[in-house]
Amino acid sequence: MTNYLHCPKCDSKEVSAQKPSLTYDDTGESSQIADGGLIKMDGDVYCLNCGYSWNPKEQILQSLDVQEQADALNFGKRKERFYTKFEAGNFRLARRLLPKEARLILKRDGLRAAYVYLKSLDTVIDDFKRTFWLAGITVTLLIVGMLAYTCR
Repeated sequence: MTNYLHCPKCDSKEVSAQKPSLTYDDTGESSQIADGGLIKMDGDVYCLNCGYSWNPKEQILQSLDVQEQADALNFGKRKERFYTKFEAGNFRLARRLLPKEARLILKRDGLRAAYVYLKSLDTVIDDFKRTFWLAGITVTLLIVGMLAYTCR
């Protein structure tokens, strides 16, 4: 994971933990996800540039939120590139482009199963969009009909 910590006072990225105490935590409180477990950060971090010290919990959580939003925006593009490479038979590159949402399926059942999963997910999403699009048109027509009837 990238080091997102920076000093809130001077914006320096040269920071160090005063008391590096990392413990596994089941609750997820003050935690960040790393290599298969939740790690709790106890203690403060201090800036090597200006000496300011702070608890990095909020800064870490904000950085993780920003990363999740970026991942969500890139999911569609990454998935389409994965489809292109998989369908062209370039399985090595397809494996590298596989969106992280399907990596568990890759490990458990293989690359083809991950491809089928993503394609079925697309079908479900398309059906969902189509259903709500039709519902929106139906509601619009009902409102227009009611307005036309009351204006007579």
